[in-house]
Amino acid sequence: RVIVDRRGPYFKLGAGVTVRRSTTARMYYAVHDQRSPLARVSVVVHRSGVVVKRQDLGCLRTGTRLRFSYIPPRTGVYVVTFTAIDLAGNRQQTPAYWRVNSR
Repeated sequence: RVIVDRRGPYFKLGAGVTVRRSTTARMYYAVHDQRSPLARVSVVVHRSGVVVKRQDLGCLRTGTRLRFSYIPPRTGVYVVTFTAIDLAGNRQQTPAYWRVNSR
């Protein structure tokens, strides 16, 4: 019996946060997939449409609670984009976004 995985992973993210400049913003998240035990996760941080940071988090276990931290260097609104690819090569349908307001 052969099982074909055609669905990509998806995220469950925490709510956006407001922090002071140079203070750590933390968020708990989970990446889920119906068939794959691992997913390769990458993160891109944007400020005013410009990429501020790009990070590959590696292959993470699906279904477990994980934590992401970011320290905004300047005031402004930062948008953190999470994307994932499962072991079968399926990409998630839509990226997950997390908003960080730095004041």
